[in-house]
Amino acid sequence: MKTVFLVALVAVLAVSAVRADGETDFEPKPIGRCPPRDIPNKPPRFLPDANDCSVYYECSGGKMITRKCPEGECFSRMKKGCAPP
Repeated sequence: MKTVFLVALVAVLAVSAVRADGETDFEPKPIGRCPPRDIPNKPPRFLPDANDCSVYYECSGGKMITRKCPEGECFSRMKKGCAPP
């Protein structure tokens, strides 16, 4: 029952995010979570955005810092940075 409610809620939210002119209005949404603290001697963790490939998040001290790629580039998990699509 909870699953059905969750699916219905997601569907309603998705439909409400599409404006009458067909454009979408999405808030940034990271894929994943930052660890509660930085791991010594490890590079920072980067998370992509679910809605915009040019947006990504850098984890620092358990917090997410929103970053944006230069115009025409998308965040690449493999490269851990921005790259042409």
